[in-house]
Amino acid sequence: MIQLFKPYLISSDKIRLGPNEDGGYTTSTICLEPSVALFTYGVGHDVRYEEAYRNKYGKEVYLYDHTIGKETGWELGQKLNFINEGLGFNEKCDNFVNHYKNSGVEGNVLLKIDIEGGEYDYFEKVNIQEIAKVTTGILLELHWLTDIGYQKRAEGILTKIYEYFTLTHIHGNAWGTTWDYKGYKIPETFELSLVNNKYINSKEYDTRDYPIEGLDVSNRPNYPDLDLKFLKQI
Repeated sequence: MIQLFKPYLISSDKIRLGPNEDGGYTTSTICLEPSVALFTYGVGHDVRYEEAYRNKYGKEVYLYDHTIGKETGWELGQKLNFINEGLGFNEKCDNFVNHYKNSGVEGNVLLKIDIEGGEYDYFEKVNIQEIAKVTTGILLELHWLTDIGYQKRAEGILTKIYEYFTLTHIHGNAWGTTWDYKGYKIPETFELSLVNNKYINSKEYDTRDYPIEGLDVSNRPNYPDLDLKFLKQI
């Protein structure tokens, strides 16, 4: 499973959008620039990444979250397009592809998912090929990796995702704990940036040190960013 966290180098620059703390993401421009909109799942009360995307590219943002109250949703809806539904197959949730079709958007979009562990159930059930048809890339926060059961589930969903997407950036979330792998500390939670394979002509393993200075910032203020030295050992 650990091998699946090794990122690839592709012919695209990377930029960081959002705050210099939790909520910011480093992404390949090759999936940002051609996207016609951003679809975000798991909003909470922080939309700084979404505002940065809209301000830089002038494109629409669609926010989905069934866990926040009407007042917060109304406030967000004044600035961005807020829909009080979640991602998944439970009550008040739906598949991204259905949300995309209902939005009336035409063209490929960037998909951002941070749903606190719900990503496992979703990706285990969903048709990844259908997602790949209408996306430029995926920003995915992957949780609970200290648990061996979730490690196995992570292997399953990443193997499924990698049929259509390539991992181009990885960052450890410093708010989580770590687990041991051959003497290295592995983050409990990873932020993964994935590019749709239809935008990639060639790729090779990225051998740089992670985190990358100038792009990566610790999620946790006044706390060091998590070192990912293990990437060079796999």
